[in-house]
Amino acid sequence: MKKKYKAFLFDYDGTIIDTNKLIVDSWNHMYKEYCGGHLEEEDVTWTFGIPLRECIDQVMHIKGHSGYDLDALVNSYRSFQASALAPEAALFDGVKQTLIALKEKGALLGIVTSRVQKSLIEGLKKHGICDLFGSIVCAETTP
Repeated sequence: MKKKYKAFLFDYDGTIIDTNKLIVDSWNHMYKEYCGGHLEEEDVTWTFGIPLRECIDQVMHIKGHSGYDLDALVNSYRSFQASALAPEAALFDGVKQTLIALKEKGALLGIVTSRVQKSLIEGLKKHGICDLFGSIVCAETTP
C-alpha cells in the first residue's frame, strides 16, 4: 500500500539551500575579527543546526577563549553572512521544482530551522520560494 503524505517539513541550511561554505566562511570572518585566528571546517561543522549563540559560546570555550562579548561575535557572524548571502548560497538542484510539484499536489510545506527569521525570509524571497511555505519555525519562534 502506497502512503500519501499530506505535509512536509524541511530544514533550510544544507537541505534547501547550500550554505555550508557560507557558514564556515562566516565563522572564520568572526573568529579572525575577534580572535585573530582561523578555524578549520571540522571545528564548526558539528555546530550545524544548533542555535548560533549556543554554538559560538561552545566553540569559544573549546578554543580556550573567555571574557568575550557574545553579542559582538553573533553580530559579526550575522553581518558577514548577510553581506555574503546573495553570491554564496544557492538552492540545491531540483529543490524549487520539487517544492512547486509538492505544493501543486496539495501538500502543506513548512520550514523548521535554527536560523533567525529575518535571514530565512530574505533567503526564501531571493530564491522565489517564500510563498510556498505555510508554516515557518525559526530560532526566535520557540525556545
